[in-house]
Amino acid sequence: MLWEAPSHRLNLASFSLQDAVDYAKFLIRTTSDYQRFSGNMPTVGGDIDIALLTNHRGFQWIAQKELYRMLDTADNRTSTS
Repeated sequence: MLWEAPSHRLNLASFSLQDAVDYAKFLIRTTSDYQRFSGNMPTVGGDIDIALLTNHRGFQWIAQKELYRMLDTADNRTSTS
């Protein structure tokens, strides 16, 4: 074996919400970058959308593609008219 699996585990419970967002973004980018060089058909890539879901605030966009942001704004305007 070239390397051994790490013997420690991440303490996800100690992550702040910002740490969790940053870690999710890191995992997605790492997977996308790996697939880019693997020679296989990539299943991950492009811009990353990230949302936060909490009991206190419900659903909240953290990072969203510009097109979706424009569509959401247009939907909000028509639903309040």
